[in-house]
Amino acid sequence: MSLEIAMTGLRAANKELTITSNNIANTATVGFKKSEVNFGDVYLDGGAGRQLPMGVKIVSASQDFSQGDLRTTDKQMDLAIIGEGFFRLSSNGTTAYSRAGSFGIDRDGYIVNKSGARLTGFVPDESGVVVSQLAELQIDSSDAAPKKTGAVELSMNLHTDPAPLENPDFDKNDPGSYNYSNATTVYDSLGDSHLATMYFRKTAPNTWNVHTYVGDQEVRPAAGDVIEFSPDGSILSVNGDVSNMVNTDDFTPTPGTEEMSFSISYRDVTQYDGKTGINALTQDGYPAGRLTGLQIDEEGFIFGRYTNDQLKLHGQIVLTNFRNPAGLANADDTSWWKTLASGEAVNERPGSGTLGLIQSGALEGSNVDITEELVSIIGTQRNYQANAQVISATDTMTQTIMNIRR
Repeated sequence: MSLEIAMTGLRAANKELTITSNNIANTATVGFKKSEVNFGDVYLDGGAGRQLPMGVKIVSASQDFSQGDLRTTDKQMDLAIIGEGFFRLSSNGTTAYSRAGSFGIDRDGYIVNKSGARLTGFVPDESGVVVSQLAELQIDSSDAAPKKTGAVELSMNLHTDPAPLENPDFDKNDPGSYNYSNATTVYDSLGDSHLATMYFRKTAPNTWNVHTYVGDQEVRPAAGDVIEFSPDGSILSVNGDVSNMVNTDDFTPTPGTEEMSFSISYRDVTQYDGKTGINALTQDGYPAGRLTGLQIDEEGFIFGRYTNDQLKLHGQIVLTNFRNPAGLANADDTSWWKTLASGEAVNERPGSGTLGLIQSGALEGSNVDITEELVSIIGTQRNYQANAQVISATDTMTQTIMNIRR
């Protein structure tokens, strides 16, 4: 019986060495989780209440899903999970889960890992809001649509005592007929840019007229808008309206574009004894844009960056968790499959519940401690040698008994 018991010890030591060598081999594997062998003793019912020892057996080989070290990279598509959860991957109808976040874009625009499995998540609807409908994440490389200008906001100061007008009759081509002008770019429905210019003329104490043009088209009444200021220099009204806002007339910038108009806010215009000048002049339109890169935040939202300085939402990465991650089955390429032991997959947004967050430009390394594994090898080797000695001693004893019989 000693031979059989020692043989179970040899088998157990060999299995432990196999697991340890696999851990060491994957020290540099992104997203790898180390394993360890769990042993249990074995007894045989010998009758009459006696139990005979039968050695050791392998109970299980469990994985340690603790966090690996993070390594920063210069790639925005390298993703690491900080905390619990797995990336959900789809490949030819098969779903797998992984902590390895080295992703890229394939020729069809899908976000894929090194093996071509597609990353899944939530996709935006027509309003741009992400809805809870799982799909393979795909980046739309088409140009972003332009937006025609709908509002202009002006922040400036007009000197309280400007030089007198040389020409009392306004003429935009005659600088002597106005005190100051400024311009901003506005956009039409096709994304074409046009210069919107405002000409300011002081016509009486605390009173100014503003004439507004887009290109050569006057888009406000020919008499201009009347701005009145209080004695303290703050704006009082525009055309008698204390909202201090006006809307341009409807106009067509160029043939083939949509008719447009935009509001102009004068609420932040002042008349102080200081230099005349612009503090800020903003508008909400923009031209068409071409995709230049992606930006992924900690909640997994994927935004496209465009040449028109706009961001467009392309989707949100989903993370998956299990009641018992240790029950997952190993698959190739540092991924796992769901099993009955793992429990059902729970798919949620990063940061919700027990799920972790996502860090872009980083990868999670293996959680293998190489020093710990090397120490384990020493212990395994001693166990193997000790069990081999038992076999050798048993063989010697058996030979001795056989010699006595001779």
